[in-house]
Amino acid sequence: IFIMENNNSDNKKIKILFLHGYMQSGHIFEMRMKTLTKKLTKKYKNTEFSFLFPNAPNILPVQNVEGETQRGWMEVEREKDKEYFEMESANYKGLTEAIKYIYEIGTNSSDIDCIITFSQASCLLYLILILSLYKKGEYDFKKYFPNIKCFIIGAGFYEPIPSNDGFKDINR
Repeated sequence: IFIMENNNSDNKKIKILFLHGYMQSGHIFEMRMKTLTKKLTKKYKNTEFSFLFPNAPNILPVQNVEGETQRGWMEVEREKDKEYFEMESANYKGLTEAIKYIYEIGTNSSDIDCIITFSQASCLLYLILILSLYKKGEYDFKKYFPNIKCFIIGAGFYEPIPSNDGFKDINR
């Protein structure tokens, strides 16, 4: 919220990207964030808000929940009989596609001020930021989100370090 308080101009515009968790959709997350978006709009009346709620690119092979197709950002390829917390590293199906998709959103909406993530999207953003720190160039986060001022990362959880290409030389 500090974004609105530090901006002294009369006509403020704030664009917030919301990234949903595993087995959700952009629409489900938007409905769950309705209270937050209404409170922001009501509290900061001189601010024009724009909220983006994209769907994760991967459709999951599970039943529809809440009348929506369930989506995910990536899936950990598990070792047989091992839980996440027992695995030191893992290959992620869909990780490269998810990163490219997030960067595509940034390219198409370069005026995003804040990113709010939940659950699996929090893990994904964390992995993207690690890549951005250690692998400049194609993974440079500020190149895709030049106006970013704020991250709100909610309900992240442990995921094994990726063994995918791009992470192999920075995960130790």
